[in-house]
Amino acid sequence: MALYYNLPVYKASYKLVFMLFASSSSFAREYKYTVGQELKNEGLFLIKNIYRANKAIDKTTHLGEAREHLEAIRLFVRLMQDFNQLSLKLFVEINQGIESVSKQLAAWEKYSRGKVLPESSVARAQTSAHSKSNNPLAFLSEEFCPTPGHIAQLH
Repeated sequence: MALYYNLPVYKASYKLVFMLFASSSSFAREYKYTVGQELKNEGLFLIKNIYRANKAIDKTTHLGEAREHLEAIRLFVRLMQDFNQLSLKLFVEINQGIESVSKQLAAWEKYSRGKVLPESSVARAQTSAHSKSNNPLAFLSEEFCPTPGHIAQLH
């Protein structure tokens, strides 16, 4: 496990959150303490979830939450640009940061979903005991995982 502060996604997120904090200080008073504060909170939640994902065995939950916070940031930034609280240059720079983090989170999530870690040595033994040659349901693809109700309908 890499140190979270050495991860490229953490560095890009930190840079993004830094830009959010710096830009929200110039918001008009009516936005600074409402949307500006929400924007900062979402940025902090984003970084926390990246840290949590890095230390978790099942990273997908935390990565999904991080992506949700990133979408909230995207929404608030767009809102502030529409209310003329961000210059076009700053809006573009922040959105480039959002896009960079979004791509990295999506790639990390895809990688994490591809890694299947058995829970224990018992699970590994069960997995090897049910090889395709001994499994009567080997014809079912991994994408098709029927529910018990679905199997009853097939009969």
